[in-house]
Amino acid sequence: MAEATKVDYLFGGLRPSLVEKLYPLQPKTGEEFSEAAKRFTDAKLLANRRNWPDAVLGVAATRKADVPIDFIRTLPKPAPTVADTELWKVIKELQGAVESLKIKATPPPKRPGNEKTVT
Repeated sequence: MAEATKVDYLFGGLRPSLVEKLYPLQPKTGEEFSEAAKRFTDAKLLANRRNWPDAVLGVAATRKADVPIDFIRTLPKPAPTVADTELWKVIKELQGAVESLKIKATPPPKRPGNEKTVT
C-alpha cells in the first residue's frame, strides 16, 4: 500500500477537530502522521492540566525551566480524599432521591373549564 494511501486512511479515522490541526502539516508518511498526532495530543494534555505553567516552567516543583512531557504522562492519579468519598456518598444519595421523586411524580389534574376541544 502506498504511503499516501495510508496517510489518507489515517486522516479518515480522525475527528474533524484533529484533522483541522494535522492537515496543514501535510504529513507524507505514516511516521510523520503519528509524530504530528503525538505532538498535538501532548500539547493538549499539557494545556488541559490545571497547573500547566508549573509543568512547563517547572517553577513550583523543580525550579528548572524544562519538565519533559513524559514526566506529565507518568504522574499518578491522586488518591481520593475523605472529602471526595463523602461528596460521592452525598451525590449517590441525591441521585436516589431524584429517582424516587421521578417515580412518585404524577401529572397535575386538569382544572375545570380548561378543556380545549379541537374543531
